[in-house]
Amino acid sequence: MKLSPARLRVCQIGLLVFMLVFWQLPSRDLQVAFFMGEPIKVAGRIRSWFMPFGFEASALFPDGLPGRADIYMHLGTTLREPVLAFGIGTVLGLGCGLWLALAPTAGAILDPYIKAANSMPRVILAPIFALCLAEASAARSHLLSRWCFLSCFSMCTRA
Repeated sequence: MKLSPARLRVCQIGLLVFMLVFWQLPSRDLQVAFFMGEPIKVAGRIRSWFMPFGFEASALFPDGLPGRADIYMHLGTTLREPVLAFGIGTVLGLGCGLWLALAPTAGAILDPYIKAANSMPRVILAPIFALCLAEASAARSHLLSRWCFLSCFSMCTRA
């Protein structure tokens, strides 16, 4: 049975309302709310992340609802780090890969070391970089740029 687009949308919205009501009703108990949260308060918290203005205290939010709009700073950092890492890794990987592809002597000397570095699982390096470089932006950028570097480097040396 194929539903029309309007009927499909009504069913999707109905299911969302049902799930939110099914979540809100048990969350009136404080023990349940501790583990599951309350959908109205979750929606209020998400709203405060994005909106710069708040609301005064009410029945739903006894402490009021501040409007901080602080998620934009975190989104900027989250977007800046991979773009920076991709750029650094790509430029360095292409540069080193092309250099070794065009210089056969250097490629022959560094070949065993390159194979050893490339065979190391990248997932193992994440905790090492996190410990060595701390929980800073540099650690995440370094790890991502290494992945990009090895990918571009491998493609250049194989070509």
